[in-house]
Amino acid sequence: MTLYYSVRTRKALKERLGRLPLGLPHYSYGIVCGKFLKLFRDMEIQTVELPMPEIYPSYRSVGPRSLGTSKPVHLMFKAFDEFRLLKGAYNIAHVAWEYSNLPSFDRMPQFHSKRTHPLNDYVFALGLVDEIWVGCSFTRDTLLREGLSNVHVIAAPIDLPQRPVRSAGNESVLLDDAMLTPVQSVECARPSIVRAQAEDPAPTLGEGLFLRITDCKFRGGRVFLSIFNPHDPRKNPGPLLAGFQRHCQRHRPNDHLIVKILVDGKYNTLNDVLRVILPRRCRESLWSFDLMDCENITLVCGFMTDEEMDKLYCAADFYLCTSNAEGQNLPLLEAMARGVVPISPATTAMADYVTEDNSIVLPANEMPVYESAASAYGLFDARWYEVSTKDVTLGIERAVSLDGRALQAKRAAAIQTVGKRYSSAAITPLVAQRLSAIKETLGSDPELRADQHSMAAVQ
Repeated sequence: MTLYYSVRTRKALKERLGRLPLGLPHYSYGIVCGKFLKLFRDMEIQTVELPMPEIYPSYRSVGPRSLGTSKPVHLMFKAFDEFRLLKGAYNIAHVAWEYSNLPSFDRMPQFHSKRTHPLNDYVFALGLVDEIWVGCSFTRDTLLREGLSNVHVIAAPIDLPQRPVRSAGNESVLLDDAMLTPVQSVECARPSIVRAQAEDPAPTLGEGLFLRITDCKFRGGRVFLSIFNPHDPRKNPGPLLAGFQRHCQRHRPNDHLIVKILVDGKYNTLNDVLRVILPRRCRESLWSFDLMDCENITLVCGFMTDEEMDKLYCAADFYLCTSNAEGQNLPLLEAMARGVVPISPATTAMADYVTEDNSIVLPANEMPVYESAASAYGLFDARWYEVSTKDVTLGIERAVSLDGRALQAKRAAAIQTVGKRYSSAAITPLVAQRLSAIKETLGSDPELRADQHSMAAVQ
């Protein structure tokens, strides 16, 4: 079977897949696409990129010689309003959605700006495709409630680490492979923040970050990690930062939180994040970023290779997540695959895999979405889940109080959860089953078969 795929929109023609700037809206669709392309290669499925599938009058115009005798499958990794179908093909959309309702023109105010584009009616947009793949049960159930059918949970596969996962009694951080990639980092002590708000911090070698981690562990501290796009209103950084600061001030001054910020340093910078974005996000959760004053928190931004990210994951003891909503949460799953214990709510996507067996579960209250998110989508009746600063602090205290045996049990359970549900070995049968069913449904296209016979006769 030849499988066509498309990712993002015409913007991908300028940046190309894999080079989209970190932190821009919907950049994660490119990451999910890359994970599936690796899976397809392992499954020996031929893939062909169609940057602009809408320009073809029919799928037969794409290249019938490579299609066999059945209609092709076209898999899109795009936001709903960026859908572009390959005419006549079997079109699948792999989408992420994290809210309890879908934007539709029936719900939007009459004069909302989104009503100018038909694909901003997400119920209509999803009704155009033949099949929908999603990353979690929460999204599937939301789409089903909206009357959409043929929805399947096929999450992005998570690579399992090659290096052995450390045990609870081996807390050393390997520094044999120095991290030479330049990154920007800022300690969240107030003087450092003020300097960074005035002038963008100069990049330094990332090796210094791991030296700081090693020093933390040498002093008996625990390392916490969080990774998020600060532009995303779902990430809820206020309780995360405030809760950890309160924990360090009251209980454990040697613990350290590394916050990996997804900005590329070109289209958006750490300076922008500190001056505008994080203060805005913190205000949304009724907390002021001006109250941030904690040298135990380091904000880091800059590109890291897969090997360096693997090293960062393996250095962490706990992954701190305070998201209001998620469609899958790839960084959290990648951390779990390396034995990092989540401190996270078990809501939306996390409800599929965050449990007391493998995590410290944070309580969360159902709340209306923030005004900024509601206005952006014209979705004023949607709800999500919010954790409090107090509960974050209590969750961190529960985590650091775990004895060695309990911590190791949660680490092992986290690894097992990812291996069983999100590894390539787990996702491959789901993909194979769906493609086999689609192929059987499509059968043979007589016009394509006639075209192939004609070309064979000419040759």
